[in-house]
Order: sequence, then structure tokens, then C-alpha cells
Amino acid sequence: MIYIPDVLLTIFYACFGIILMLTANTVIDFFVPGKFSEEIKRGNCAVAWLSAGSFIGIGEILRAVIMSPAVASRGAFFLFPQP
Repeated sequence: MIYIPDVLLTIFYACFGIILMLTANTVIDFFVPGKFSEEIKRGNCAVAWLSAGSFIGIGEILRAVIMSPAVASRGAFFLFPQP
């Protein structure tokens, strides 16, 4: 059976994570000279890899932050199961 509050919470966290990722990428783009979008359109692969790496890094940080309260509250340990 589908538990509606869990589905809604998952949708909320997904939207929240996407908004935070876009915000973080905008902040990074603000502090780095030049515009990432213009450089990528010109075919600059290094900027594309940097942008992809920043999205992956920010996404991993957000995943860890969002999952940590849920994992701690349920007592689940994926890497080291409790006996």
C-alpha cells in the first residue's frame, strides 16, 4: 500500500534539492569570472566538466543532508548493519 505522506515528503525533498542545486550553481557562477552557459555554448569542455562536477558534488552533499535525519530516526545503517 502506498503511504501518501511519504510520497509527498519525497516530492517535497526532490523539489527542495533541485532548487538548492540550482541556487548553489548560480552562486558559483556569480563568483567565477565568465558565464558558464556562454562558455558551454562555445564548446568549452572544461567548463562543462566543472559544471557537471559541481552539480554532482552539490547533489551528494544535499543527499547526505536530507537523508541523515531519516536514517538516524529509523536506526538503519546501510554500510554497517546492526546485529
